[in-house]
Amino acid sequence: MIGFKLGLADASPLVRALWQFGPLLALAISKLTALALAGACVIMRRPRVIRWITYWYALLITWNLVNIFAAGHCA
Repeated sequence: MIGFKLGLADASPLVRALWQFGPLLALAISKLTALALAGACVIMRRPRVIRWITYWYALLITWNLVNIFAAGHCA
């Protein structure tokens, strides 16, 4: 939400499609979808997939923080 307030946009097609319902709901639905997929991986005993998803989210969070800090310094 901080990034959105600074004028940043989400690159996810899912979030963009859900944006019509509002930013908070769009983000909530995308996070619930991620939790459901992680739950499916746990049920199907796919720990390697969960590990790669964790790496992906760590990179994504780092990218978002860099963009937030960059937008904050430029604003």
